[in-house]
Amino acid sequence: MGKKKRLDPDKATSIFERIVRRLSDPDEADYQSHNLLNHMGRVRFAESESGTVSDLSKEHYVKGQYQFKYFDEDNPEGQQAFRTALNRAEKVYSKIGDNKVPGWVHEAMEHNDPDLLTNAQSDELYLANLDQIKGSDKYLKRILQDNDPRAGAHVYEKYHHTTPGIVNSSPRLQGIFGVLDDGKGGLIDTYKIPESPFYRGAGGYGRSALEFNSGGFVRPNPGRKLI
Repeated sequence: MGKKKRLDPDKATSIFERIVRRLSDPDEADYQSHNLLNHMGRVRFAESESGTVSDLSKEHYVKGQYQFKYFDEDNPEGQQAFRTALNRAEKVYSKIGDNKVPGWVHEAMEHNDPDLLTNAQSDELYLANLDQIKGSDKYLKRILQDNDPRAGAHVYEKYHHTTPGIVNSSPRLQGIFGVLDDGKGGLIDTYKIPESPFYRGAGGYGRSALEFNSGGFVRPNPGRKLI
């Protein structure tokens, strides 16, 4: 067999496609792209229940489907993860496709409001952040090629939420990402455990948390802390 033809990431028309081109198996790129979509859905659900709840924690100045921290005049020293992600998106877009940065990126730099982004723009921003963070590629590759629950949980915890141990300490997050605390500071894939509602035999990533509303993953009371 000959060497697999590499997909040129610079010919991508979106940040999502760039990551798929860079890190998936070239022969399985279309199929494996669904694994990345699956991961993004879990992160959106973990952060804001897929956009149904926003600005959950005013004291932390977070908004949007991915709950990005943003600058506020009442909190001038606050973290600006939203602006950082926009800067990273600008950098990535300047390298791909026709090398033009979409207008929404610069508009978002002006309005500084994650809630004003469309679903697709929010997804691109989340991925731009990951694309430019050193060390994330090996986990994104495992998400794409292996549909690895532990890699998905790790990416969320280390590169997005940035709170060490948050998944291990949250049964809700463990349910969403399909993992369990192993009691040693690590995680176990729950789809490998027959007693788990996420069990799918030898393969699969477990069912979506959306299928388990009655299990407590969806909480109908607005204004509460999700984690």
